[in-house]
Amino acid sequence: LLWTLFGERGFHPEEHASLLAVLGGAGVMVLLGVWDDLHELRARTKLVVQVVAAAVVWVAGVRFGAFAAPGGLVQLLPVTSLLVTVFWFVALANAFNLVDGADGVAGGAALTAILAMFVVSIFLGQSMAAYVLAVAAGAVIGFLFYNFPPASVYLGDAGSMSLGFLLAGIGLVTSSKATTLLAVAIPVVSLGLPIMDTTLAVIRRTIRGESIARRDLGHIHHRLAILGHSPRMVALTLFAASGVLALASLLLLSPDLRLVGITYAVLGVVVFIGLQRLKMPEMLELRRAIARGLRSPGSWEKQSDLAEALTALSRADGFEAKLEALARALQQATDFVEAEIRTVEKRGERDSGHRLMWRWSRAETVRAREDWEIRGPLSDGDTTVAWLTLRGPRGAGTPNSLDALTSELGPLLRESRQGSWRVEEARMSEGQRKTSASTETAELG
Repeated sequence: LLWTLFGERGFHPEEHASLLAVLGGAGVMVLLGVWDDLHELRARTKLVVQVVAAAVVWVAGVRFGAFAAPGGLVQLLPVTSLLVTVFWFVALANAFNLVDGADGVAGGAALTAILAMFVVSIFLGQSMAAYVLAVAAGAVIGFLFYNFPPASVYLGDAGSMSLGFLLAGIGLVTSSKATTLLAVAIPVVSLGLPIMDTTLAVIRRTIRGESIARRDLGHIHHRLAILGHSPRMVALTLFAASGVLALASLLLLSPDLRLVGITYAVLGVVVFIGLQRLKMPEMLELRRAIARGLRSPGSWEKQSDLAEALTALSRADGFEAKLEALARALQQATDFVEAEIRTVEKRGERDSGHRLMWRWSRAETVRAREDWEIRGPLSDGDTTVAWLTLRGPRGAGTPNSLDALTSELGPLLRESRQGSWRVEEARMSEGQRKTSASTETAELG
């Protein structure tokens, strides 16, 4: 490796500088990981160091720059190039750290990506990058002999972050001469397993309201273990998946765009089915959302209409105008047939005996036995002052609709508590449908 970097530097000046910058950044990741093991650094501190190291590598010329698109050559602005490049390095460094939760997984994913990049570097005539990748492949193979289940040697933070940073950098170096948009995506696809696992982790933790830096047991290798696979089978399965992605990345060098498109369409379907078989909560929720949309093609449109109606509700001037906007929101953007607001007389109670404050019903609608209702609290600060009840047929609304409505009605209740008010029965039309809104007098204060 030293001979490659220093013995041939006169023949490959550009590659020499780029590879030295990448190796220097990977060395910083090693030091950061060792320091973290000794002193347990905060996630924010590690992130700052990673960003600085990636920015230095960008200054050295290893970056996302220009690529050929159907409309011509696309040149990224310096700021855009910096942001995308820093994100790429930081994401890969942490992706390998996250995927290194089972024996042999990170090493296997790294080896397949290295081999794919090696082929690309040979194809594009980048001999120095090929030499470095060959050395890296040998090192990873030697490591896997002791890391394959049952493992006796582990990457740790120092090894996983440096390996991810190294592959992120070499991926950019090997694809730098391939100026087509598809070829620039080669390192992204070849490193697809850690990227996909990290993306799912971020989605999962965001949905749960958790910090994205918090560790959990929802990664792909964890799901395989939960399904009953042995550690060795988990490593072999993910090694095979990484190999398929590495081979798919090489197709991006092909000029036959039709073949590339068909292959990636099939691969996308296979990946989606595979993730469904893992029974990952975030993928199950995505499947339910797609199923709801297919069963009710207008459901997504209604969610958009509801958002627009809630915007109008928030902008309405005056309490009466807000109630009218609420009735229009229910009429236009939901399938509910009745709604009412009842004030809380005693703290902690929410039965139907509370005082009726406002009622709306869809005109010419007969309530059916199978109608159901959902109820959500309306709060003024930390205190629940009323309850919103929505009634309708099965599938008429979702918890998202209820959450959106109750969040907007909190300020409305605050206005109503300033004194007594009265709204006369009103009728609003929407196309050929009519809605009646009736209210009863309530004294609040």
